[in-house]
Amino acid sequence: MRFFVFSTMKAGTMFLHKLLEEVATAGHITHYSLNYPPEDPRHLPSEDTSNLTKYVNKPGCYGPFRHYFPIENPEDARIILHFRDPRDVLTSMYFYQAYHQKYIPEDVRQTYVKRGIDQFVFSPRLP
Repeated sequence: MRFFVFSTMKAGTMFLHKLLEEVATAGHITHYSLNYPPEDPRHLPSEDTSNLTKYVNKPGCYGPFRHYFPIENPEDARIILHFRDPRDVLTSMYFYQAYHQKYIPEDVRQTYVKRGIDQFVFSPRLP
């Protein structure tokens, strides 16, 4: 049996990763995740879903994934969807992008800060 756990950005996916690791260990199931280091045999090597499908065919627990992808041979799979209040997600995304995400250029970050959280919630993408 294969178990797939899908979530969304900023919905506690790192906590969910650790929880799945512990549950899988207790249940004697292998847990596969993008979050393991590349040298770990449980590491899934790609977040590209078209490339990822070839790695998720063994019995085990897979995830959490932040984006859904079609699962091949779904008859032997169980899917768990983990969500969070959308308002809470938007709040977290705003603070993450405005103050914490190191890859966002400073001018873009400052635009988010100047626009504020209300404008971000109604139109999260910059014009």
